[in-house]
Amino acid sequence: NISKTLLSSAGRIESQAYENLNHQLAIYYQNTGNENLYEEYIEKARSMVERKLGKQHPEYANILRTKGNYYRRMGRFNLAELEFRDATEIYLNAEPQNSIYYISTIKNLGSLFNAIGNRLDAEKQFIKAKNILESKKMIYEIDYAIILESLAHLYYNQKKYKDSEQLLLQVLNIRKTSQGNTNKDYAECLNKLANIYLMQENYIKSEILFKEAIS
Repeated sequence: NISKTLLSSAGRIESQAYENLNHQLAIYYQNTGNENLYEEYIEKARSMVERKLGKQHPEYANILRTKGNYYRRMGRFNLAELEFRDATEIYLNAEPQNSIYYISTIKNLGSLFNAIGNRLDAEKQFIKAKNILESKKMIYEIDYAIILESLAHLYYNQKKYKDSEQLLLQVLNIRKTSQGNTNKDYAECLNKLANIYLMQENYIKSEILFKEAIS
């Protein structure tokens, strides 16, 4: 039993590591679709962090973010939004505004709003995350590329193809510089860009990129 194996050593490690272990187990069961065990271990982690560190600690916000992602995957969007908003408030009060956890949760909120068709609020969250990363001079980082891709996807769905194209060209450059041009993420970006050219009836560019993506 994986949970017994992992938790059997808990008495020999620090309490915060034990809390993290419960949290990691919850994420494991979330990803493997075991809803009952996910609920059990996320509640253990939440309860322990609240008791030892308090509800305004960044570790508590991390658990709320995990719960938000779980609710989003389950289609329980109202609950997901509440968890993400609570997490962002904790991060804002406990850490610098430009912390990567805060930025990730803003992106989570943007993705949630995009999923439920709230395009305006989705754009606000993505742009907020984008601006923070730019202020940190992280415009060549993969985290920045991910935000740009999310914003490009939003614009694509709104048929703002030029805006989407410009963002994806930036993403392509970042991924090529950081990861090379032979990885899956680079190929997926080429495919998205090819689809934009297809929608604009630029068939020559579209064909070139589709072929590059599968080469």
